[in-house]
Amino acid sequence: MASDAFTFPAHPNTNGTIPTIVRRKGVPWPISTLILWQERVRMRDQLRTSPPELLDDMGLDAQMVRLECSMPFWRA
Repeated sequence: MASDAFTFPAHPNTNGTIPTIVRRKGVPWPISTLILWQERVRMRDQLRTSPPELLDDMGLDAQMVRLECSMPFWRA
């Protein structure tokens, strides 16, 4: 069953990241934005604490992780 909760654009941002736009049926956009920001904080915390072996498997190096984790939660 396909979920319509999230839309993933087909092209990356100019900085090389892929933005995630939250679309939730029946949820006002300010609430959706807060949910998106909370998810970014959670994902960046997980990325920051991931073991080096997992980062290697994802094709990420320490510099890429530092760059992603240094971004404020409102930036994709």
